[in-house]
Amino acid sequence: MFEETQKSFTLIARFDNLGNEKLNSFINRIDERICRVPYCRVPDPERYAVDNLPYHLTVSSSKTSQKEIIEALKPLSFEPFEIVVDGVETMCGMRDSRVLYFKIQDSDKLNELLINAYDCLNNGKYLPGRTTPHITIAISRDYEKIERIKSAVEQNFSPFPLKVGSLGLYSIWPGELVWEL
Repeated sequence: MFEETQKSFTLIARFDNLGNEKLNSFINRIDERICRVPYCRVPDPERYAVDNLPYHLTVSSSKTSQKEIIEALKPLSFEPFEIVVDGVETMCGMRDSRVLYFKIQDSDKLNELLINAYDCLNNGKYLPGRTTPHITIAISRDYEKIERIKSAVEQNFSPFPLKVGSLGLYSIWPGELVWEL
């Protein structure tokens, strides 16, 4: 199994059970094996084995110690809120890959959460305006595969709301919940 020399952590917005069911109704239409792990994080043959984070919206990430991250997040407050998934898009990923994702409608509550997380963790990669808030469906270097998956997900697609019910800090690849808000 893949051994990381430095632990990485990701702070994610997690969805309630109804939202997860809705996401899975689209994901279950896919007849191909999918993986959401970026190519730079884990050696290629092991990407599928460590792809165990729940479907989520990434809020921030950090490579400092778990204890330091949790301490930094203490001032962060959280109230559940709703986002709207309003499309299926692709973007360039790392190492010549394509990312297929659910597009999120702009949201003041989400932007506020991203700003507050930035204030705690100081990771500018996740500051509103510098990132595209999204829910990753699949990452692959096989562009045709990504287009096939996109077509399957788009069948009968219409915008839908999701309730962001909690935040979770996960050590990643593989994912393990280490703190929850």
